[in-house]
Amino acid sequence: MKCTTMVVTHLVAAVAPYLDRVAFIDKDKHLFDVGPAADMFAAGPMTRLYGQLVRVTRMEHCIAFDLG
Repeated sequence: MKCTTMVVTHLVAAVAPYLDRVAFIDKDKHLFDVGPAADMFAAGPMTRLYGQLVRVTRMEHCIAFDLG
């Protein structure tokens, strides 16, 4: 049996390690980006979402995002 749970949050780093798929939505930027978490939590999609350079560092049990 498969189960889908939707979580809406602005605390991306807190939930990132637990997700299989991610949707980034920003109505002001007309952004709707969906994909596997491993692909979405990368510099390109994160930079598009925040509108500035984002560095992504993956650690054993977490992901760190550095903006700017």
